[in-house]
Amino acid sequence: MRFKHADTRLLGLLLGVLAATFFVGTLLWPTARTEVLVVVSTLFVVTTILHVRRSIDARLEDNRRSSQAYNALLKLLPLRRPLPPMTGWAASPELAATLFSIVRTEQPQTVLELGSGASTIVVGYALEMNGAGHITSLDHDSAYLSNTVGTIRGHGLTNAEVLHAPLADVAVDGGTWRWYDLRRLNLPESIDLLIVDGPPRETGPRARYPALPLLLDHLSADATVVLDDADRGEESAILTEWQRMAGWSIERVASAKGVAVLRRVHK
Repeated sequence: MRFKHADTRLLGLLLGVLAATFFVGTLLWPTARTEVLVVVSTLFVVTTILHVRRSIDARLEDNRRSSQAYNALLKLLPLRRPLPPMTGWAASPELAATLFSIVRTEQPQTVLELGSGASTIVVGYALEMNGAGHITSLDHDSAYLSNTVGTIRGHGLTNAEVLHAPLADVAVDGGTWRWYDLRRLNLPESIDLLIVDGPPRETGPRARYPALPLLLDHLSADATVVLDDADRGEESAILTEWQRMAGWSIERVASAKGVAVLRRVHK
Protein backbone atom coordinates (compact mmCIF):
# COMPACT_ATOMS: atom_id res chain seq x y z
CA MET A 1 0.00 0.00 0.00
CA ARG A 2 1.25 3.49 -0.88
CA PHE A 3 1.19 5.91 2.03
CA LYS A 4 1.21 9.66 1.89
CA HIS A 5 4.48 11.36 2.83
CA ALA A 6 3.15 12.55 6.18
CA ASP A 7 1.95 9.04 7.04
CA THR A 8 5.31 7.54 6.11
CA ARG A 9 7.17 10.01 8.31
CA LEU A 10 4.80 9.24 11.20
CA LEU A 11 5.37 5.50 10.84
CA GLY A 12 9.13 6.05 10.78
CA LEU A 13 8.91 8.13 13.95
CA LEU A 14 6.89 5.44 15.71
CA LEU A 15 9.38 2.77 14.70
CA GLY A 16 12.17 4.93 16.08
CA VAL A 17 10.35 5.37 19.39
CA LEU A 18 9.71 1.63 19.68
CA ALA A 19 13.35 0.81 18.90
CA ALA A 20 14.49 3.30 21.52
CA THR A 21 12.04 1.80 24.02
CA PHE A 22 13.48 -1.67 23.41
CA PHE A 23 17.06 -0.44 23.76
CA VAL A 24 16.40 1.46 26.99
CA GLY A 25 14.32 -1.41 28.36
CA THR A 26 17.08 -3.98 27.84
CA LEU A 27 19.58 -1.66 29.53
CA LEU A 28 17.42 -1.10 32.58
CA TRP A 29 16.14 -4.66 32.84
CA PRO A 30 18.74 -6.93 31.22
CA THR A 31 17.20 -10.06 32.76
CA ALA A 32 13.82 -9.23 31.27
CA ARG A 33 15.02 -8.93 27.65
CA THR A 34 12.40 -11.40 26.38
CA GLU A 35 9.54 -9.67 28.17
CA VAL A 36 10.63 -6.27 26.86
CA LEU A 37 10.87 -7.68 23.34
CA VAL A 38 7.34 -9.10 23.59
CA VAL A 39 5.94 -5.78 24.82
CA VAL A 40 7.73 -3.78 22.13
CA SER A 41 6.70 -6.23 19.41
CA THR A 42 3.09 -6.06 20.54
CA LEU A 43 3.18 -2.26 20.51
CA PHE A 44 4.67 -2.33 17.01
CA VAL A 45 1.97 -4.66 15.67
CA VAL A 46 -0.84 -2.62 17.22
CA THR A 47 0.63 0.65 15.98
CA THR A 48 1.08 -0.72 12.46
CA ILE A 49 -2.49 -2.01 12.35
CA LEU A 50 -3.87 1.35 13.50
CA HIS A 51 -1.69 3.17 10.97
CA VAL A 52 -2.79 0.94 8.08
CA ARG A 53 -6.42 1.30 9.14
CA ARG A 54 -6.09 5.08 9.17
CA SER A 55 -4.54 5.06 5.70
CA ILE A 56 -7.26 2.78 4.33
CA ASP A 57 -9.99 4.99 5.82
CA ALA A 58 -8.39 8.07 4.27
CA ARG A 59 -8.14 6.38 0.88
CA LEU A 60 -11.78 5.28 1.03
CA GLU A 61 -12.83 8.83 1.91
CA ASP A 62 -10.81 10.18 -1.05
CA ASN A 63 -12.49 7.68 -3.38
CA ARG A 64 -15.95 8.50 -2.04
CA ARG A 65 -15.38 12.23 -2.49
CA SER A 66 -14.01 11.76 -6.02
CA SER A 67 -16.94 9.57 -7.02
CA GLN A 68 -19.43 12.13 -5.74
CA ALA A 69 -17.71 14.95 -7.66
CA TYR A 70 -17.50 12.89 -10.85
CA ASN A 71 -21.15 11.81 -10.70
CA ALA A 72 -22.18 15.42 -10.08
CA LEU A 73 -20.29 16.51 -13.20
CA LEU A 74 -22.00 13.83 -15.30
CA LYS A 75 -25.40 15.15 -14.17
CA LEU A 76 -24.58 18.84 -14.63
CA LEU A 77 -22.66 18.87 -17.91
CA PRO A 78 -24.48 18.62 -21.26
CA LEU A 79 -21.90 16.12 -22.51
CA ARG A 80 -21.77 15.21 -26.16
CA ARG A 81 -19.08 12.61 -25.50
CA PRO A 82 -17.67 10.90 -22.39
CA LEU A 83 -15.28 12.91 -20.25
CA PRO A 84 -11.57 12.02 -20.45
CA PRO A 85 -10.19 9.90 -17.57
CA MET A 86 -9.61 11.80 -14.33
CA THR A 87 -6.95 9.61 -12.74
CA GLY A 88 -3.19 9.76 -12.31
CA TRP A 89 -1.75 13.03 -13.59
CA ALA A 90 -5.11 14.19 -14.97
CA ALA A 91 -7.28 16.74 -13.22
CA SER A 92 -9.15 15.19 -10.31
CA PRO A 93 -12.96 15.20 -10.25
CA GLU A 94 -12.76 17.54 -7.24
CA LEU A 95 -10.71 20.07 -9.23
CA ALA A 96 -13.05 19.79 -12.22
CA ALA A 97 -16.14 20.21 -10.03
CA THR A 98 -14.58 23.23 -8.31
CA LEU A 99 -13.81 24.84 -11.67
CA PHE A 100 -17.33 24.14 -12.93
CA SER A 101 -18.82 25.82 -9.85
CA ILE A 102 -16.54 28.86 -10.14
CA VAL A 103 -17.25 29.35 -13.84
CA ARG A 104 -21.02 29.01 -13.42
CA THR A 105 -21.10 31.29 -10.36
CA GLU A 106 -18.54 33.97 -11.23
CA GLN A 107 -19.17 34.06 -15.01
CA PRO A 108 -15.55 34.70 -16.13
CA GLN A 109 -15.08 35.91 -19.69
CA THR A 110 -11.42 34.97 -20.08
CA VAL A 111 -9.88 31.85 -18.57
CA LEU A 112 -6.18 30.97 -18.78
CA GLU A 113 -5.14 27.46 -17.85
CA LEU A 114 -1.58 26.23 -17.32
CA GLY A 115 -1.62 22.53 -18.22
CA SER A 116 -4.38 21.18 -20.48
CA GLY A 117 -6.59 18.12 -20.05
CA ALA A 118 -9.99 17.09 -18.72
CA SER A 119 -10.34 20.38 -16.87
CA THR A 120 -10.18 22.21 -20.21
CA ILE A 121 -13.24 20.28 -21.38
CA VAL A 122 -15.20 20.88 -18.18
CA VAL A 123 -14.50 24.62 -18.23
CA GLY A 124 -15.39 24.76 -21.92
CA TYR A 125 -18.80 23.22 -21.23
CA ALA A 126 -19.38 25.53 -18.24
CA LEU A 127 -18.59 28.59 -20.35
CA GLU A 128 -20.90 27.28 -23.06
CA MET A 129 -23.68 26.96 -20.49
CA ASN A 130 -23.01 30.57 -19.45
CA GLY A 131 -23.43 31.67 -23.05
CA ALA A 132 -20.11 33.52 -23.15
CA GLY A 133 -16.43 33.22 -22.34
CA HIS A 134 -13.30 31.56 -23.69
CA ILE A 135 -10.59 29.32 -22.23
CA THR A 136 -7.00 29.32 -23.44
CA SER A 137 -4.89 26.45 -22.17
CA LEU A 138 -1.08 26.31 -22.36
CA ASP A 139 0.83 23.05 -22.61
CA HIS A 140 4.53 22.39 -23.09
CA ASP A 141 4.02 18.72 -23.96
CA SER A 142 3.13 18.20 -27.63
CA ALA A 143 1.51 14.81 -26.96
CA TYR A 144 -0.79 16.17 -24.23
CA LEU A 145 -1.55 19.18 -26.40
CA SER A 146 -2.57 17.05 -29.39
CA ASN A 147 -4.70 14.81 -27.20
CA THR A 148 -6.55 17.76 -25.65
CA VAL A 149 -7.06 19.43 -29.05
CA GLY A 150 -8.60 16.21 -30.37
CA THR A 151 -10.85 15.92 -27.32
CA ILE A 152 -12.01 19.53 -27.68
CA ARG A 153 -12.96 18.88 -31.29
CA GLY A 154 -14.71 15.65 -30.36
CA HIS A 155 -16.87 17.49 -27.85
CA GLY A 156 -17.62 20.24 -30.35
CA LEU A 157 -16.38 23.03 -28.09
CA THR A 158 -15.70 26.25 -29.99
CA ASN A 159 -14.75 28.32 -26.94
CA ALA A 160 -11.60 26.40 -26.00
CA GLU A 161 -8.10 26.34 -27.46
CA VAL A 162 -4.73 24.88 -26.51
CA LEU A 163 -1.50 26.69 -27.32
CA HIS A 164 1.96 25.15 -27.40
CA ALA A 165 4.19 26.90 -24.86
CA PRO A 166 7.60 25.18 -24.61
CA LEU A 167 9.45 25.50 -21.31
CA ALA A 168 12.27 28.02 -21.19
CA ASP A 169 14.52 29.56 -18.55
CA VAL A 170 12.51 32.36 -16.95
CA ALA A 171 13.91 34.84 -14.43
CA VAL A 172 11.62 35.57 -11.46
CA ASP A 173 12.52 37.29 -8.19
CA GLY A 174 16.25 36.76 -8.69
CA GLY A 175 15.87 33.05 -9.50
CA THR A 176 15.54 30.98 -12.66
CA TRP A 177 12.69 28.57 -13.41
CA ARG A 178 11.85 26.24 -16.27
CA TRP A 179 8.48 27.71 -17.12
CA TYR A 180 6.22 28.44 -20.07
CA ASP A 181 7.71 30.65 -22.77
CA LEU A 182 5.14 33.40 -23.19
CA ARG A 183 7.12 35.60 -25.58
CA ARG A 184 5.39 34.39 -28.75
CA LEU A 185 1.92 33.98 -27.29
CA ASN A 186 -0.92 36.45 -27.51
CA LEU A 187 -2.35 36.18 -24.01
CA PRO A 188 -5.54 37.93 -22.88
CA GLU A 189 -4.88 41.35 -21.41
CA SER A 190 -7.41 40.71 -18.65
CA ILE A 191 -7.70 37.22 -17.12
CA ASP A 192 -10.75 36.52 -14.96
CA LEU A 193 -9.83 32.95 -13.96
CA LEU A 194 -6.31 31.54 -13.80
CA ILE A 195 -5.94 27.77 -13.40
CA VAL A 196 -2.47 26.61 -12.36
CA ASP A 197 -2.00 22.89 -12.99
CA GLY A 198 1.48 22.96 -14.52
CA PRO A 199 4.32 22.72 -15.20
CA PRO A 200 4.92 19.34 -13.52
CA ARG A 201 7.11 19.26 -10.40
CA GLU A 202 9.78 17.30 -12.30
CA THR A 203 10.78 20.53 -14.06
CA GLY A 204 12.31 21.89 -10.84
CA PRO A 205 11.65 23.03 -7.25
CA ARG A 206 8.45 25.06 -6.77
CA ALA A 207 7.78 24.65 -10.48
CA ARG A 208 4.48 26.55 -10.42
CA TYR A 209 5.64 29.58 -8.47
CA PRO A 210 6.22 31.90 -11.49
CA ALA A 211 2.53 31.85 -12.45
CA LEU A 212 1.43 34.67 -10.17
CA PRO A 213 4.52 36.93 -10.40
CA LEU A 214 4.49 36.76 -14.20
CA LEU A 215 0.73 36.98 -14.75
CA LEU A 216 -0.34 39.25 -11.89
CA ASP A 217 -0.56 42.31 -14.14
CA HIS A 218 -2.85 40.37 -16.51
CA LEU A 219 -5.39 39.48 -13.82
CA SER A 220 -8.62 41.43 -13.66
CA ALA A 221 -9.65 43.25 -10.49
CA ASP A 222 -11.87 40.38 -9.32
CA ALA A 223 -9.84 37.51 -10.77
CA THR A 224 -9.82 34.08 -9.17
CA VAL A 225 -6.77 31.81 -9.12
CA VAL A 226 -7.02 28.03 -8.67
CA LEU A 227 -3.96 25.94 -7.77
CA ASP A 228 -4.06 22.17 -8.11
CA ASP A 229 -2.02 19.71 -5.98
CA ALA A 230 -2.18 22.30 -3.21
CA ASP A 231 -1.53 19.78 -0.41
CA ARG A 232 1.99 19.02 -1.60
CA GLY A 233 4.78 20.66 0.37
CA GLU A 234 6.08 22.78 -2.50
CA GLU A 235 2.63 24.03 -3.47
CA SER A 236 1.91 24.94 0.16
CA ALA A 237 5.09 27.02 0.17
CA ILE A 238 4.03 28.63 -3.11
CA LEU A 239 0.66 29.58 -1.60
CA THR A 240 2.42 31.28 1.31
CA GLU A 241 4.58 33.30 -1.07
CA TRP A 242 1.64 34.24 -3.28
CA GLN A 243 -0.45 35.36 -0.34
CA ARG A 244 2.41 37.49 0.96
CA MET A 245 2.94 38.95 -2.51
CA ALA A 246 -0.59 40.07 -3.35
CA GLY A 247 -2.84 39.61 -0.35
CA TRP A 248 -5.21 36.82 -1.32
CA SER A 249 -7.79 34.92 0.65
CA ILE A 250 -7.28 31.14 0.34
CA GLU A 251 -10.06 28.57 0.31
CA ARG A 252 -9.05 24.91 0.58
CA VAL A 253 -11.09 22.28 -1.25
CA ALA A 254 -10.75 18.76 0.13
CA SER A 255 -9.36 16.26 -2.38
CA ALA A 256 -6.70 13.57 -2.57
CA LYS A 257 -4.18 16.06 -4.02
CA GLY A 258 -5.63 19.28 -2.66
CA VAL A 259 -7.16 22.28 -4.43
CA ALA A 260 -6.70 25.91 -3.37
CA VAL A 261 -8.89 28.80 -4.53
CA LEU A 262 -7.39 32.28 -4.20
CA ARG A 263 -9.38 35.50 -4.37
CA ARG A 264 -8.30 39.10 -3.97
CA VAL A 265 -8.88 40.70 -0.60
CA HIS A 266 -10.54 44.08 -1.23
CA LYS A 267 -10.05 46.60 1.54
